[in-house]
Amino acid sequence: MLYIRIGSGDFTSPRGYPGMYGHERNMLLFTLEGRYYGKSLPFPLTETEKLKKYLNVDIALEDIRGFQKFVEEKLLQKKLRWLIVGGSYAGALAVWFKAKYPTAALAVWSSSAVVEAQFDFYGFDGRVKSAISPECVREIYSVQSLFSELWENETARVSFLNRFNIPHYFDKSGILYMMADAVAGAVQYGKKWKMCDLITQKNDMDIMGRFFNMINLIYGQSFTTSCIYSTECLSNSTMSNQWVGTGYAWFYQSCSELAFFQVGYYNGLRSLELNTEYFVNQCRSAFGDSVFPDVFRFNAKWGGKYPKASNVVATHGSSDPWIDSGVTRTNGPGYRVLIANCADCGRSGDLATPRPTDSEALQLQRDELALLLDTWMTSERVSYTFVLGGSFISRALLEKEKLMKAIQSDLHDFFDHSAEIHAFEFDSTSEKLTINFVFYANRMNKEHISSFSRNIRNNSSFLLATKKTLSNFGVEDEALVIAFERISTPIIDENPMNENEVIYLLRYMGFFLLFLISCAVIACKYRNQKNKNKNKKQFLFHNVKV
Repeated sequence: MLYIRIGSGDFTSPRGYPGMYGHERNMLLFTLEGRYYGKSLPFPLTETEKLKKYLNVDIALEDIRGFQKFVEEKLLQKKLRWLIVGGSYAGALAVWFKAKYPTAALAVWSSSAVVEAQFDFYGFDGRVKSAISPECVREIYSVQSLFSELWENETARVSFLNRFNIPHYFDKSGILYMMADAVAGAVQYGKKWKMCDLITQKNDMDIMGRFFNMINLIYGQSFTTSCIYSTECLSNSTMSNQWVGTGYAWFYQSCSELAFFQVGYYNGLRSLELNTEYFVNQCRSAFGDSVFPDVFRFNAKWGGKYPKASNVVATHGSSDPWIDSGVTRTNGPGYRVLIANCADCGRSGDLATPRPTDSEALQLQRDELALLLDTWMTSERVSYTFVLGGSFISRALLEKEKLMKAIQSDLHDFFDHSAEIHAFEFDSTSEKLTINFVFYANRMNKEHISSFSRNIRNNSSFLLATKKTLSNFGVEDEALVIAFERISTPIIDENPMNENEVIYLLRYMGFFLLFLISCAVIACKYRNQKNKNKNKKQFLFHNVKV
């Protein structure tokens, strides 16, 4: 298991339910921290040009693949069956990794993944508002209205900033952003009841005092001073000591690729001052005018809510405001969605350590999740042969690499994403191309594979990328499927043992070694006792009087 970690804090092995799941199945567990997140800072955050070059999704995926190769080629010198795990942005990285490297991981556990970049993310606050009571909404409106009045009076403004420990360089929009986030975060992480109770309860404290008391109790006193809510702080390199741990890397990726600008709308919980113009200007203030998140291009590349990946389980909590940026409908047997539906089912609850107090919905989600992962991780490696015929063979001999890449793409799209070509042979005399490939079969893709295999003979309609490539070669004749069948004798895996088998082998070797050591100790004791008796006899003999 490879757990992708994005964020600050101690860097440890996978914990929570991923750690429990892995340990119960004797998995090798690795944790990989994302570049520029946490302590993984290859360059100072103040070097903007380095951020532009090295902090993006493609580089992050290359880092994951590079780590895999290091483990397999250098550390263990064997091929592993990888399960990639991540939550939120890391969960999206896990999905995009499976799309970019379909055969590099056997399965993906994608928790609350934000796979569809969104520029105008008004749905975020829409989810927040729908999750809390009307009374709670009214109190939040009252706080916002009172704040706007206070801000217009200079004396009242200074008093407000001092009272609630807010830096004086924070502007109005930044504070409105911070206040809206305080509400959204409580809903996001299953604390909406506590949040609403604290701001609606009638006591000696005024409404503004109750609201900021809620912030202190749920988030701590540092929340109101966080640099992430100040354009001045985010744009000023002399304040860079405050950037680490504030989500600065995520702020940059929002500006450059993903957006997720949480904007206000009429009758929403977030001020109308928080619009896309505000966020774009904030990004340009921090990183220059050339930075802009082209979400249309990004989603076209990675598939948005329809990623080209299989053996993926996407988990969500029904109360998570980010849920509209994820895959929420099952995309075939290879991309399953599990939503824990309950009042407090928030973000990435499935990754947390299970507790007896967890909702029934969350417990059921984990049970179904484990069943899916077990199915994929124990898939059978199956070999198939695939024969194409046609006059394209002679021309294709000159463009082997491009043609194989196209055929591989078609197999991923229409057969199975785990399909991997390992050998091919051109026969120009008979005008045939024989392709041998392997994939991982399991109970969930069995029916699709059987149906595909039955209907594919003499049918080349699925070869879309192949036809396009042949057309680029100047070949107009259609390639026909002459044969498509399973190879009876499986191809020998050069590294046939999985992690569990390695562990069991090591255990048996250990027991055998202990047995040999025990035998050696017994033999040694026996030999010493024999020599001792022999010496005793010699001593007695020499003292006998004749």
